[in-house]
Amino acid sequence: MSSQAQWTAVRMKLIKGATNAQLTKVDDPSGTVDNDWYQVDLINPLDSNLVFVAGIAQHLSNEVFDTIFKWHQAALILDGEMVVQCRDNKSVYRAHEGDLFYWAPGLKIRMGGKFKAYFVKTPATWRWIKTPDGKKKRLNLFDIEGEITYPGSPPEENRPELIEEAKTKPSYPPKMPLIKFIRNALNAMPVQLDDSTQMPTDGWQQIDLVNPRDTDIGMVVGIAKHPTNTMNPNISNFYYHQAALIIEGEMINYDMNTGDVYKAQVGDLFYWGP
Repeated sequence: MSSQAQWTAVRMKLIKGATNAQLTKVDDPSGTVDNDWYQVDLINPLDSNLVFVAGIAQHLSNEVFDTIFKWHQAALILDGEMVVQCRDNKSVYRAHEGDLFYWAPGLKIRMGGKFKAYFVKTPATWRWIKTPDGKKKRLNLFDIEGEITYPGSPPEENRPELIEEAKTKPSYPPKMPLIKFIRNALNAMPVQLDDSTQMPTDGWQQIDLVNPRDTDIGMVVGIAKHPTNTMNPNISNFYYHQAALIIEGEMINYDMNTGDVYKAQVGDLFYWGP
């Protein structure tokens, strides 16, 4: 029997100085980004059991390129200007520090501008390996050459009149746009919560900027605030994957599985796994 290293999903991970992490030039022959793209995955697919990735991306020129999203992604602008045009309705967005984008599967955009952004995307769409020339895709999970697929069974019949009939009926849930833009997202006002089962009881505040309806329950993105220095015996049990970028103050976390204590300041990034 061969001996192999055991892999275990990460329960907690802290990246100090995440927003200042060293980026790697991307070599992407598929054309998803251009030659001026740099990126680092701080929470990589192995950390989250292939559920999502989070990291920092930077574009160093005003050149534009086209991208089609097959995943859910949020991007918080850290510096510069990101220019995004929806290729379907031609709407143009100019995002600056503190602005937030959400992009849904099926969205086609044209992107450009010199900017730096923090991103989260789900699911984990590809894995990276470092090469002497930069960074390349090793496996694109949405486009595997020679992948074996199994077709579904055909319908019993086709009734075109149902298409017109459906247009006269109210739809639920309503169709959400494929792009959502929140200007000055970091200045959104959180609301105090009353949830003693999951959150601290001493003034925890939160607001969801990108809510489950926006993403078809794909992800939630928001601002949370703990306005006091009091320590609380509340214990949070994570049944989900979560990343938290510290934008103000200090967050102290105790890992009740190991006894380890983590302290995060502005620009640090936490990941908590189920």
